[in-house]
Amino acid sequence: GGSSFLGLGPTKPRGYAPAAGEDCTPFNPEQTRVANTDGTWRLGDFAHHLANFQADRENALRAMALIGYYHFDEECFVTRETPAMLYWKRAGLIPKEGRPGEACIPIDPAAVKAEIRDGEWSVVAGFAILLDFGDDKTAAEHAVSVIRTYKLNRQCFAGPVTTALQYWLSQ
Repeated sequence: GGSSFLGLGPTKPRGYAPAAGEDCTPFNPEQTRVANTDGTWRLGDFAHHLANFQADRENALRAMALIGYYHFDEECFVTRETPAMLYWKRAGLIPKEGRPGEACIPIDPAAVKAEIRDGEWSVVAGFAILLDFGDDKTAAEHAVSVIRTYKLNRQCFAGPVTTALQYWLSQ
């Protein structure tokens, strides 16, 4: 794992080469909590808001358990306007080992590409659409770069796929 200097977050492993243009927020997994504010369940540490689960307390608790299991300490976005791709890192890397019973879609990172499907820019693997980015070609291409850089080979979900927290695992 990475070490921390003055609590400013993890240092990067030697030889670490992040995907170009990453947008990541470090946080303290030990201080991550689920709280209800005016009927909205939120996940965060004392300094960062990480996710909003509306009225879905169960998914908020699943997300907190997921962060605890993987010891995630960075939340990353391809684009914040429409977080079609959210991914989590631990000490600058994407975990490789999976969690028993998790719902994951296997993908070949080398086969992933950005293309227009149904009039929208999407990240696809064969016939499967993994992510939609609307008219944002740059975001779709950036997502492909992230998938290839980290060799992401599983798109996983904590909870029901329609409302679940999305995360990725690598080779």
